[in-house]
Amino acid sequence: MRLSEICVERPVFAFMLVMFLVVLGVSSFNQLGVDLFPRSDPATVNVRVDLPAPRPRRSHPRWSCRSRRL
Repeated sequence: MRLSEICVERPVFAFMLVMFLVVLGVSSFNQLGVDLFPRSDPATVNVRVDLPAPRPRRSHPRWSCRSRRL
């Protein structure tokens, strides 16, 4: 039988197998020495955008007439 067939027929066995691998990985990680960790620097991103200044919009004459009346 293949491992996939066994896991389909016995889901509890598949779960226990996965949990065994997780526990083994966590315990191995905890025993790993600090000198074996890879060096990593936090990533920094600097973005600078220079946009041209927008041109002043000309107001619609109908709007300017209403504002003059008020």
